[in-house]
Amino acid sequence: MNPKRATQGVPAWFGPMRLLLGCTFLLLAAGTQSVNAASFLIQGSDDGTCGNASFESTSSGPIAPIFRSLLADCANGNIEIAANAGTGFLGVLAKATFVAPVVRKSVYASAFARATTTFMVEGPAGNVPLSLNLSLDSRSSGSDGWRGMGLFLGNFGIGSIQIGPTGFVSRGGSIVLPDIDCQPCNLTTPEVMVPANTPLEFILQISVQTERPRDGAQGTTSIDALNTLTFPDGRVFNLPEGYTASIEGMGVVGNQFVRAVPELPTAALMWVGFGLLLRRLRRR
Repeated sequence: MNPKRATQGVPAWFGPMRLLLGCTFLLLAAGTQSVNAASFLIQGSDDGTCGNASFESTSSGPIAPIFRSLLADCANGNIEIAANAGTGFLGVLAKATFVAPVVRKSVYASAFARATTTFMVEGPAGNVPLSLNLSLDSRSSGSDGWRGMGLFLGNFGIGSIQIGPTGFVSRGGSIVLPDIDCQPCNLTTPEVMVPANTPLEFILQISVQTERPRDGAQGTTSIDALNTLTFPDGRVFNLPEGYTASIEGMGVVGNQFVRAVPELPTAALMWVGFGLLLRRLRRR
């Protein structure tokens, strides 16, 4: 067949349009691929003295940040609670304000965030010793009240710290929290043994609680860790030579934390393509 004859009667825009349609198909196909993701849960609550003020949200996805906050009036004051979670980070805030002794009740607030996914150590077969590095940024205020923070890291252990109005400090668990004010604190879990080349459950969880006592002075007690519990820049797991590790849906690949960058939606890419096509046609 004569190639020139085959193109007779074909509009000039047909070639670019065919290319654009092909690219659009590839984009749509890429958008439907399954992606391993973490699931997130955030919660906030009082102890029932603020009209049962609470919230709960769940989400999952490769980049699926969620955020909730709540202000509520209580019998003797008010509370503020907030939580957020997303790829590679968790954040929580709890604030209790005591205003006036209308009734003999304290003011209490708590917030909680959790990520659940899997991780895997890759390398020679066998059991591997490893520990996990974290970075915590938190601030607290209100020496007249109770402030508490807890971490739960699944296979890697737990850690807690509580500070009372008289300067009382209590720590617990195998993960040492050096202070409730971390700006930031670098944390390392105890060493554990795990099998290589096997998907294992990974849970990262943080909770905070504040209480302004009913017999205390007027004022506010708070813990702000909204920004945030995350992984450090650099090595996430401490591993022997020859091993690496990843955490699904949490931005940890090749034992490095890669901060999430929101992807341009498929629809936006399609409109960009149409815009380029129209510009090309106008030039013709």
